[in-house]
Amino acid sequence: MPGEVHKNGASEEIRTLDINLGKIALYQLSYTRSLRRLFKTMARHGSRTELTFLSPLHFAFHQASESVKTAGVAMMNQRKTIVTELGKAGLIAVVRARSPQQVMPLAAALLEGGIRAIEITFTTPDAPQAIAGVVKALGDTAVIGAGTVLNLDQCHQALDAGAQFVVSPIMRPSLLEPCHRAGCPVMLGAYSPTEAQLAHEAGSDLIKIFPADGLGPNYIKALKAPLPHLPIVPTGGVNLDTMEAFLRAGCHALGVGSSLISQAILQQSDWSALRERAQAFSQGFQQIAKTL
Repeated sequence: MPGEVHKNGASEEIRTLDINLGKIALYQLSYTRSLRRLFKTMARHGSRTELTFLSPLHFAFHQASESVKTAGVAMMNQRKTIVTELGKAGLIAVVRARSPQQVMPLAAALLEGGIRAIEITFTTPDAPQAIAGVVKALGDTAVIGAGTVLNLDQCHQALDAGAQFVVSPIMRPSLLEPCHRAGCPVMLGAYSPTEAQLAHEAGSDLIKIFPADGLGPNYIKALKAPLPHLPIVPTGGVNLDTMEAFLRAGCHALGVGSSLISQAILQQSDWSALRERAQAFSQGFQQIAKTL
């Protein structure tokens, strides 16, 4: 399950990684100084002996390097696992709640309706608090991410809250390093083919085409023709009528916003209506997925 792979374990991984990086720097500095002293002594005595040894310091440096390398591989595998889970889920519900109190029952209704990937946007009041609560309650059965992340401060808040993926509607490559260090995949926003390719080259795990409602499935199909390697997730214009065309255009997953979580549902906190709506989307996706 997604939660078993990465639920709040990332914080400890990051702390361990930071400690090991510090060790490497100290070991490297000390070892370099030791070698300089040794070579100066050899030069004074005119020694031409070739040294073939492995000092304890060098061994420690090597061990710390291997530890960091192992942690890096683990974080990369974690990111890949989450990206795969998002692809299997197929639909990512984009939550722009009116209050933090709405988020938990809203997320529960989505999950009961069959939607397993939920993006809680920073336009939601007290978004980090809301994300943390949903991750704690539902992180073992759903993939919970943070959306509308525009800067590093919001990015760190999302990671601290336990977000399992981070989404930005814009091209913000500075989000990549802290997220990847935490084993958290990033979905950067793009509109043009150039932006989409640059986001991919920067290291974005998924590419959010936004807003996609004015572009449509044919645009995605045309974009994927010369750039088939791009893992596209369109947001905007995805509904029950367009879902199949977007999926057949080659999208990795679909971001679903107001067509799933309408303003009427939010105004009335009508979670039974949301559950029924989520079921319609989920069942529709499953039927389409069988034919892809």
